[in-house]
Amino acid sequence: MGNQAATNAKSVTIDAPTMSGTEKNEIVSVFGSSLDLPNSPYEIRLNNVSATKGITDSIGSINTFVTGVVAGDNTLQVKILDINDTVIGESELIHFTYAPIADGVFNSIQILPTAKLKQ
Repeated sequence: MGNQAATNAKSVTIDAPTMSGTEKNEIVSVFGSSLDLPNSPYEIRLNNVSATKGITDSIGSINTFVTGVVAGDNTLQVKILDINDTVIGESELIHFTYAPIADGVFNSIQILPTAKLKQ
């Protein structure tokens, strides 16, 4: 998916993750937009592999997440496609680092309900 971009491909802006930034979570939030391409199908490529697909909203915004980042350096790019899978918009290639938290601090906690009460 994602044939070569036309020479007049629209710009897609990526606000997160940030260029040369560091992510601490293995699930990365992706925020971006292409005001010229509302309600358009997009593909997010993580390390040059398709990570997720979706559709921009009515004002061209993208708000999603990707999984599959690897410890160390990663790249991310958004491509907006037409009905023939031709790239009509794309972002620059975003380089970021995934550095998992390794200091023994809780990353998450889950509390489940129980039928037994203790005093």
